[in-house]
Amino acid sequence: MAGHAGKFGAYVVGEPSRLLVPTRQAGSSRRQVFGGLSGAELVRSRIALEVRLGGFSPGDRLTDAGVISQALGVSEITVRRALETMGQDGLLERRRGRAGGTFIAQRWDAVAAAMRDDQQAVQLVNFQRVLECGLAALACGELDLDDLAALGEYVQPTEAELEPDSYSLADAHFHLALATVLGGWRARERQTDLLGKLCILLPKPPLDVAQQQNRAHAQLLAGLESGSIDVAVEAVKLHARCWPLTGGP
Repeated sequence: MAGHAGKFGAYVVGEPSRLLVPTRQAGSSRRQVFGGLSGAELVRSRIALEVRLGGFSPGDRLTDAGVISQALGVSEITVRRALETMGQDGLLERRRGRAGGTFIAQRWDAVAAAMRDDQQAVQLVNFQRVLECGLAALACGELDLDDLAALGEYVQPTEAELEPDSYSLADAHFHLALATVLGGWRARERQTDLLGKLCILLPKPPLDVAQQQNRAHAQLLAGLESGSIDVAVEAVKLHARCWPLTGGP
C-alpha cells in the first residue's frame, strides 16, 4: 500500500519496520528528543523489537554494526559492545569464517523469557498507557478514513484461529501505527523505545491474553471511528491491564 501523509504524520502500511536502516530522523537530533535510553540500551531495544516485528528471525544474520551505528546515531564501538553483551546473554551468536557474522540466537525466545521482569515491565506499560490515552484523546474526531483503515489492518478477525506469534506481531505493528497516526514520528519514536524495552522484559503473552489485547485494539479503533474519547481511552486501559496481569489500574 502506498504511503499516506495524514494530519498526524506519514506512514506506510505493509512495509518492513526498517528500524535498523538509516533514515532522515537518524542521528543526534532525534536522540536529543528521545534521550531516555543509553546508546547500548537503544541498540538492544531496537534489535529486540526488530525480532518481535519479524524483521529478524532466529538464525538470521544481523545487520552490520556500521549500518546500525548510522541508523541509530550511536558510535560503532557502542554498537559492538552492545552486541557483545547480547551475545554473552545468549540473545545473539557470533560465528567466524567466510560465512560468519553476528546472528540472532536460535533460542532467542527462551533466553528472552528468562529475562522477564514484571516490575519494570509494569512501569513501561503504564507509561505506554498514559502516552496512548493522551494521543487518543487529542485525536478523537480528527482522523480521516485512511488513517483508521491503516490501524484496522493490524486488528485480527475475531473468528480467526491464529498462533500467539501472529497476535504478538500484529500487536507490535498496531502500537507503532497508532503512535504514528495519532502523534507523528516523534510519538512513534517514543513508542518504539517502549516496545523495544518491553520485548526484553516481557515475553509474548499466552494465546488467551493475546486475544484480549486484540479485542482491546478493536475497541480502541471503534472509539476513534465514533469520536468517543471515553471508549478509546477505556480500550487503552483495558489493553494495559491484560499483560502483565499486574499492569495498569
